[in-house]
Amino acid sequence: GILKACSELEDSEDVRMMLHGCVVKVGLDLDVFVGSAMVDTYAKNGGLEEAIKVFDCIPGQNVVIYNAMIAGFARLGNEPCPETRIEAVRLYANLLQKRIRPSKFTFKSVLEVCNLTNAVRCGRQIHAHVILSGFEDDEFIGNALINLYAKAQLVDDSLRCFHRTPKQEIFTWTSMITAFVQDGHSVKALDLFRELIYLEKEPDQFTMSGVMNACAALSVPITCEQIHCYAVKSGFGQFTLCGNSQIEMYRCTGDLKAAKKTFEKISCLDTFSWSQMVLSYAVHGHEREALLLFKKMFDCGVIVNKFAFLAVLIACSHQGLVDEGFRYAFLFPQRAIYNLVSLFLTYLLPTCNIHVPIYMD
Repeated sequence: GILKACSELEDSEDVRMMLHGCVVKVGLDLDVFVGSAMVDTYAKNGGLEEAIKVFDCIPGQNVVIYNAMIAGFARLGNEPCPETRIEAVRLYANLLQKRIRPSKFTFKSVLEVCNLTNAVRCGRQIHAHVILSGFEDDEFIGNALINLYAKAQLVDDSLRCFHRTPKQEIFTWTSMITAFVQDGHSVKALDLFRELIYLEKEPDQFTMSGVMNACAALSVPITCEQIHCYAVKSGFGQFTLCGNSQIEMYRCTGDLKAAKKTFEKISCLDTFSWSQMVLSYAVHGHEREALLLFKKMFDCGVIVNKFAFLAVLIACSHQGLVDEGFRYAFLFPQRAIYNLVSLFLTYLLPTCNIHVPIYMD
């Protein structure tokens, strides 16, 4: 119980180490239940190496400790290399070799790892294990499968998984709507949203964001206004995520006034809020406003991403501001310039009848 409480604390590395010392002193370091809690505590807080050491020392490993270890790899996010995360699949294979029956949590975690590493072929094999184990009707597993196939642009497989899932929770609908949008089936995404409303299920901010992205792809003003009205009536207008998607939606329909109004109403602006508005100004011929807003964004200490930088390049290209474009380029770290120099060449230099040599190490 103490270890579980510690796992929820942030920046508690010293506390974890002291508790680990107490566990060893009282002779519980080889206990499978205490060991599972110890693995979970380390894995949840980025101490994957320590978690592996504890895992390897515990005899009689059961499904709980395997789940904690596999989930640790799933929590690594996008930073570590795929070779590190794929260790979770090796652990899963090891679990099967020991004839330990996987639980729902095992399948959910290992499928998340497959999703992070784009291991679709491996994910298909685990999908077969899910069916054989009788867990195909679990919504969390079904959701992980929808996301796995959607990321690989296998939207038909995602749809099959969606139809085989009970669909009681809204996140399953959201994942399928997002899958349709990512694969370019915006009409199907809106049809699914209409079905969701017909069944009197309550969407959340992530659902609304996906639907607005579908509207942005279709660029039908009436549909955009209807979705906007629904979002306001349902209370989703207060969420930054919905506001960002709404700016993009109106940018795609050419309604800059509505995009600006949305931007001004967002109470908690983030990087994407600023970037979407800068891009909206840039692509609709308001270059000066785009550059002024970008400068304000930079002065406010907001992290500038590649979308904002692209918007500035577009604005500079429309005005023929070569020196201004280069000045903004060198505000970025060197690695960012390497990644974006092709965009600079594409959007800015072709508009000017000059030759600018670019030297890179």
